[in-house]
Amino acid sequence: MKNTSYILCLTWFLLLSNHAAVAQKIDVDSLLVQLVSDYRENKDPQEIIQKAKTGLKIAPDYLDYYLLIGQNFERIKQSDSAQFYYKKVILKSDKYPDAYNYLINIAINNKDYNTAIEYIKKGKLLYTENQLYYDTKKLNIYELQGDAGAELELMTELIKKNPKNVSFKDRYILLSHKTEEDRIGLQYANTSFNRDGYGPWNQFMAQYIRTRDWGTLIGNINAMNRKSDSAEDVNGAQFELSSYIFTTKKDYLFFNAAFSNDKVYPKYRFGASYYISFLKKWEANLGMRYTKTDADEFPALVLGMGTYYKSLWFNLSSFLQSDDNKINPAFTFTSRYYLDTRYDYLFAVLGYGTSPDDNNTSGLYSERINLSSYRIGAGISKTIFNNYIAGFQFLYNNQEYAPEKRQNEYEITVSLQYKF
Repeated sequence: MKNTSYILCLTWFLLLSNHAAVAQKIDVDSLLVQLVSDYRENKDPQEIIQKAKTGLKIAPDYLDYYLLIGQNFERIKQSDSAQFYYKKVILKSDKYPDAYNYLINIAINNKDYNTAIEYIKKGKLLYTENQLYYDTKKLNIYELQGDAGAELELMTELIKKNPKNVSFKDRYILLSHKTEEDRIGLQYANTSFNRDGYGPWNQFMAQYIRTRDWGTLIGNINAMNRKSDSAEDVNGAQFELSSYIFTTKKDYLFFNAAFSNDKVYPKYRFGASYYISFLKKWEANLGMRYTKTDADEFPALVLGMGTYYKSLWFNLSSFLQSDDNKINPAFTFTSRYYLDTRYDYLFAVLGYGTSPDDNNTSGLYSERINLSSYRIGAGISKTIFNNYIAGFQFLYNNQEYAPEKRQNEYEITVSLQYKF
C-alpha cells in the first residue's frame, strides 16, 4: 500500500510538472507573438527589449527572442548591441538565415563592405535557397563602392541564371554604357541593285570606341566605292566623330560630326540629341541634324521614343526634314531581343524614307530626300571567344529613284570588333 501511494504521488508530481512546463511554453510563445506584433506596430523598442529579455530568462534557448531584441536595438541605432544578439543566434543554430541577413545590412549601413561580403559568403554556403538574395546584396555593395566592373561581371552571370529578371537587365544596360572599355572594329557593307548597269556599292569602315564612366567616344573612317555604268567608279572617304555624354544616371546627350571632300558623302554633317528617361522604362529624345552637300543644305528635326519590355528593346525615330520649304518625313523602327550581354542580340528594322543617319546612302541624300522608300531588315550581334563581337545584317530597300520608277536594293553588312 505504501508503494502504491508513493507511485500515485510521483505520477501526480510528474503530471503537474509537465503541465507547468507546457503552460510556461505557451506563455513564452504568447509573449513572443505579442512582442512581434508590437514591433510591427512600431511600439516602444526599449519596452519590447525588456519584455523580450524576460522571455529569455524563462526560455534561454528560444532564439527568436535574440532576433527580436537585435531588431529593436537597430531601431534605436545601437548596431553593436544588435550584432551581439544576431551573432548569438549564428553561434547556436544554422536554421536562422535572417540573422545573416540582418548582419549583412548592418555592415552595409556601416560601410564595412568587407565584413558584409564575408557574411554573404557564409550565408551562401549555408542557405543555398537564398542565393539570389545574397547576390543582389553583393551587387548593392559593388554599386556603393563604385566598382562598376565587378557589378557588371556579376550582373552578367545573374542574367544568364535569371533571364526573366527585368530589373537585372535594366541595371545591366545602364552599367554597360559606363564601364571602362575600348573597342576597335572593321565593317563591310555591300549593296546590290536589280537595275541593270547600276551598282554594286561597297563601303568599308574602321572604328575605335572608347567607353568611360562619363560616356562614350566613337571615331570612324568610312570609305566608299560606288559603281555605275553611267559614270566612272566613284570613290571617297569620310571622317566621323560621335559621342554619348551622361548628364545624369540615365539621361545623356548625343553629338555627331562628319566631314568629306568626296561626292559619295555629304560635305558636312552635324547632329545632336538629348535622351531623357521617364516612367522607369521609357526613353524619349529630341534633336536636330544638319547636312551640307556641295549645292544644298538640309536641316532636320529628330523625335524619338524607346522602351524596354523584359528582354526586348523597341525604338521609333522620326526625322522631319526640310527641303525647299517642304517637310519630308522619314521613320525608323528598331527592335532588339537581348540574349546574354549588351553585345548579344537579335534585331529587326523597319523604315520609310531617307534620313540623314542612313550612312550607306548619304551620298545620294539630296537626290533621295524627296523620294519614297520602304525597307525591312534583320540581323544578329554575338560575342565570340570572350573579346570578339561579330555582326551580320541583311536589309532590303524598295527605293524610288525617279518619279514613278523604283528599284530593289539588297544590303549585306558584316562586322567584327575586338574589345579590350
